Amino acid sequence: MKNWRQPSNAWKMDERLLRVPRLRMLIRVGEAGSASECLSRAIRELAPVSNLDETAGNLYSQLMEIDSLLNDFNHDLSDYQDSLEFSEEDYMTITERLNEINRLKTKYGTDIAGILDYGIKQQKKIQKKEDYENYIADLKRDLAQKRAAA
Repeated sequence: MKNWRQPSNAWKMDERLLRVPRLRMLIRVGEAGSASECLSRAIRELAPVSNLDETAGNLYSQLMEIDSLLNDFNHDLSDYQDSLEFSEEDYMTITERLNEINRLKTKYGTDIAGILDYGIKQQKKIQKKEDYENYIADLKRDLAQKRAAA
């Protein structure tokens, strides 16, 4: 029976099956659109002949499974992208901070410890200037103590 059905439906299958390699060729040259679009077109071409022959049915089943896998992949990828938290504001803030750190490293030291050390020294200078009167008074008191001790 199989031998009779195959030749009798060969023209139907041949017409449909010839379209699938054309789709593969279009995919290679980038003219067919997305993989999903090509897969859908191939499924539409094979669907009418999938019940005419066991091999055609198997090919159609493979395409349906690939389509299901591709849909699952697209869904999982979409979920993954949604799970990634990205704030452009946070990104810009971090970028600005890194740029400032690199600028400070160039100007004040080759590493963070050098920058912090420079910052501590500058903070002490600022404190001296802000409390200059007390600083002078402390120096005079120290000088007086040293003269008295001598």
